[in-house]
Amino acid sequence: MWSGYLATRPGVNLAAPWTQQDFAHVKAAGLSSIAFCSGKDDPVACKNRAAAWGVRLCLDVESEIRGDGPWVQDWLTRSGAGLYGNAPVFQGRRAAFYVLAAYRSDPHATWSTHTARPNGPCGWQWQGTHTEFGCSVDRGWYDDWFVGGAVPAPAPAPPAPPFPYSATEYLALRGAGPHAHWGKDAAEQANVKRWQTQMARRGWRIVATGTFDAASDQVCRKFQAEKGLDHDGKVGPATWAAAWTAPVT
Repeated sequence: MWSGYLATRPGVNLAAPWTQQDFAHVKAAGLSSIAFCSGKDDPVACKNRAAAWGVRLCLDVESEIRGDGPWVQDWLTRSGAGLYGNAPVFQGRRAAFYVLAAYRSDPHATWSTHTARPNGPCGWQWQGTHTEFGCSVDRGWYDDWFVGGAVPAPAPAPPAPPFPYSATEYLALRGAGPHAHWGKDAAEQANVKRWQTQMARRGWRIVATGTFDAASDQVCRKFQAEKGLDHDGKVGPATWAAAWTAPVT
């Protein structure tokens, strides 16, 4: 295997992303390749580019690129990518495959004895950057799965759940208008909590209380501004859908 970085836009903390031709050279030599990518990139754009180039996409979670956080699982779900990182990164995560970075280990072993092996295809990068073959490389062991057959197209990201009210209604602060739902009863609380939980999964600092409070209003307005929506603090159909379908940035 010989792997490189994939990026769909600049400024995502990757030093030297490869071109399609770079990956093509590796495949022409009979080698398989992983396209490591940044959590600061667009997960859907990365998914589409990796599929078009015929390489396996893998999210690289490390502090120099984008550190671990609640954003990771949503990024993985939307991209269909594998996951690379130190052992703590894998806890509670679901990915297409897993690549562990754990150094100073026995090179004759096929997995670190200090880390539980995830349920899926695995690779173990047991030696970090060093000079070999006249260039800087890492070394690792990978399951046979990584070199077998064509790269399957990743599964599409799940759609947003249906907006729970009519198009003229919205989640918002109490008193925001006659069509506001803020959590006055159990049904409203369930809907508010569902949106709050999804925003927390995206990495926003919000507590899923079931009440649309001042913190929810602030998160809503910032999210709307980020996604080019009307930043009115009202979670209508467009803002609701974007909470599930918009790229995580």
